[in-house]
Amino acid sequence: KAYKKLYGDLVANKQVWMHFFQRNQTHTGDTCLILEQLAHIYSARGKWDDCAGVLEYWEALIDIVRKLNLSHSKQYDLSCMADHSEHRCKLIQHEMHEALGRPDLNAPVLRQLIRLERSPNLQGIPESIQNKTNWDRFAEMYQTTASIKLPSTSIERLSDEDVAKVLVKTAEVSKSVKSAFPQFFQGIDASKTKQDAKMSLLSCAYCGKDESYLGELKKCTRCKEAVYCNRECQLAGWPSHKKDCNKSKKPKKPKKPKKSKNK
Repeated sequence: KAYKKLYGDLVANKQVWMHFFQRNQTHTGDTCLILEQLAHIYSARGKWDDCAGVLEYWEALIDIVRKLNLSHSKQYDLSCMADHSEHRCKLIQHEMHEALGRPDLNAPVLRQLIRLERSPNLQGIPESIQNKTNWDRFAEMYQTTASIKLPSTSIERLSDEDVAKVLVKTAEVSKSVKSAFPQFFQGIDASKTKQDAKMSLLSCAYCGKDESYLGELKKCTRCKEAVYCNRECQLAGWPSHKKDCNKSKKPKKPKKPKKSKNK
């Protein structure tokens, strides 16, 4: 709730805030961390329009951090923070384009991710999950499935148009494989759904009102599943919830019989 309120003020008074950030390096870095959390929340909920706005603002602040880092008046060396922050920003942007069915938009994003992962500040990322490794797999898959071959498999030697073709083709192949073997991906999808559910807003079980921030509605103290706006909604909804609530309640374990003492 606090992050959303701050972001609303950042957007409403963008000119004032940008003037402030250009003179306050540490505050700019702290705000990047806040926008990162907000972008994660929006991406988990699938609110991509809101997420896109946060990502755009976040990128602008990362640029300010980098410029301040080059100035003589810099307070701290935040080059490492800027690289890590931009890398996480691009990962969410990449996820957003995939979710929207626009892998073609990820050509410049993938280039930037690979460039960032070559930075000494990001040397801790295992090679097996680096985007350069992913690209090599994509290019190899494209070369074996497409009728027209690439002039090169090196992403540095390809145009954004060629990179986009590879990303679109591999997305189609991955979708086909996923459809052919749904049981293989079931566990992966279930795990992601469970993680995203933790960020999802809930609705009152009686009146249907959505909460405006996580944790606003209160859970039924008995079943811990149904949520309500207040006690009035809970009392009004009890007649219909009673049956489900009793089903959800875990049965008590039977007590072990006491051993009789032989006199």
